[in-house]
Amino acid sequence: ALRDRRRRGGRRTPSTMSPPGDEPPSERDSRFLAFLEVAASSDSPDDISASIKAGLTRQYDRPPVAAAEAVLRQNCTPDRLRQLIYWPNKDDAELYPGLIRGAPPGAPDDHPARRTQITFLMSMFLKHSKDRCFVESFICAGGLGALVPLLRHENLHLRGQAIETFSLLTDETVFPWHEPPRESSSRDKAMHARMLE
Repeated sequence: ALRDRRRRGGRRTPSTMSPPGDEPPSERDSRFLAFLEVAASSDSPDDISASIKAGLTRQYDRPPVAAAEAVLRQNCTPDRLRQLIYWPNKDDAELYPGLIRGAPPGAPDDHPARRTQITFLMSMFLKHSKDRCFVESFICAGGLGALVPLLRHENLHLRGQAIETFSLLTDETVFPWHEPPRESSSRDKAMHARMLE
């Protein structure tokens, strides 16, 4: 009877409440909206652009917290994970090699690294690979080495994202890695060493 009265009053009962931290945000961060504008560019057909936006919005509302915590081996709130996915800083970029590496051979289909690989490779492919600050931190953290195995990934969609991302990051017009690094720049030296590994 109490449950019926609660339902008639529009209140949620304990059996229907979402777990803590699982509620979608009432408003979406402007930085996510900026990500959407880049990810679903005007160059794409309207139906594809709408599909990309819908999928990214669903993920923003329900980010894969449990999978990320398992891979990072640390606690992660939904808001912190949204930052990692959609507006990472240079320190966050250093986490990406581990997040895109994927599950070990023979791992089950529900291994958490499979989810993080899809999520973080996608965000890097759509936007972050065009951000010089992100790219430098990603490469210096061993990002190219994490991308190489994905160039032959069995999933053609992921393989295509990895190939395009790798090509962009190693483009000589972006970073002339065949030339000696500037002596005055420790970052250039670190990137140059990683490029030649």
